[in-house]
Amino acid sequence: MKMINAQRDTLAGIRNKALLSLGYDFLARRSELVALRTTDLEFTKDGALKGMIRKSKTDQYGRGRLVFGSERSAKLLRAWFRKKPKEIELIHADKFTVDKNTPKGASKLVGSVKLRHQEAFMYCDSAYLYDNNSLDAYGHVKIEEGDSLVMTGDSLFYDGNKKLARVRGRVRIDNKASVLTTPFLDYYRETSMAHYYGGGTIDSEKEKTHLVSKIGYYFSDIKLFHFKTDVVMTHPDYVIHTDTMHYAPDREKTWFSGPTTIDSD
Repeated sequence: MKMINAQRDTLAGIRNKALLSLGYDFLARRSELVALRTTDLEFTKDGALKGMIRKSKTDQYGRGRLVFGSERSAKLLRAWFRKKPKEIELIHADKFTVDKNTPKGASKLVGSVKLRHQEAFMYCDSAYLYDNNSLDAYGHVKIEEGDSLVMTGDSLFYDGNKKLARVRGRVRIDNKASVLTTPFLDYYRETSMAHYYGGGTIDSEKEKTHLVSKIGYYFSDIKLFHFKTDVVMTHPDYVIHTDTMHYAPDREKTWFSGPTTIDSD
């Protein structure tokens, strides 16, 4: 109990509490605990749990061993499940393999790859799916999140624990009212915020505007852009130079702050 109580109330600490308690109840080795999957565990009606140790050092033929856990272990495990980040799901790939060139702790996915993490769907030509709940995706990358976001690019790194997408190459976000293009973009799904910092452009066919800035933010849930540093908006009737601009294309509204000049015919 001392080792369990000594763990901090962090994500890792909550996990460690559950594993320590299971190890004590199951009389399990570390390798046996690491090999456990959620499908090997079942909560019982009396508030405890039971599980299956499928293979161990003393069970080379994999006959398995039925084990039982205490109410304490069940409570700690439920607490971990509530806090544990949801894993990235593989929905489809033409080919699923591991070869000599595959990075350690990864599986190689090739052909019409489709993955899901919570409400977000990710598509690409090929990907590496890692054991630490992250992935690298290449070729015709696309992220869809409900009706609020459709993003494409050349490559993607996605961290499922942080809900962070780093999209590189010909990045494009089309929200129907305008189109954002940039070579570098980070998207934080937790806050629905996309951030580019290597220069970007926004084009609105409806408003006939072309906007350029060095730094930009896009809040996909409210469809609001925020631009900073060397912002220039060009329209057939005027050109605006400013330091900071807020832009809501679907509402056709623009706000400025900082030094601003408007040149018109």
